[in-house]
Amino acid sequence: MDHSHITIRQAATDDLDSLSKISSKTFYDSYVGRNNPVDIKSYVNTAFNKERLGYEMHQPGSQFWLASQNGDTVGYLKVNFGEAQSDLNDNAALEVERVYVLEKYQGNRIGLKLMKKAYEIAKQAELKFIWLGVWKKNEKAIRFYERIGFKKMGEHTFMLGDVPQKDALMRLDVVDGMEI
Repeated sequence: MDHSHITIRQAATDDLDSLSKISSKTFYDSYVGRNNPVDIKSYVNTAFNKERLGYEMHQPGSQFWLASQNGDTVGYLKVNFGEAQSDLNDNAALEVERVYVLEKYQGNRIGLKLMKKAYEIAKQAELKFIWLGVWKKNEKAIRFYERIGFKKMGEHTFMLGDVPQKDALMRLDVVDGMEI
């Protein structure tokens, strides 16, 4: 696959339909096999509708970045600064809340390009580290994050319906001269 036609740009209100579709499909594909489909559907309908994503997009400290390959929107990155972070709320940190790439485009280095964008954002803002939470059963994602330098630093609970899920918290220090 030709990876040279991957572009990253900041999302705008006009992109909410694409964000909603990518979020819903990616979350469903990632979690439905090992969770109650009713809980998945309920979460997707609440968390990834256009109104909710529009609200998130306009929160101070949150940014969405879209990935396109050959003109098709195939994934996105959501990052949070300061108080917009979902957990640590460390002013020296950038949270990567979501890195979603449609399943059929995974393996095309799109996730890597999105994570490089997060690193670039953190470096430009002179932050000390990037952190994220990833479902402990999502071994593929954990291996990806470890390959690019993230290390486990703890865990937190994520509720999916009435079922508590454990997320691994992972951290990558932002170091001068280092790139991912």
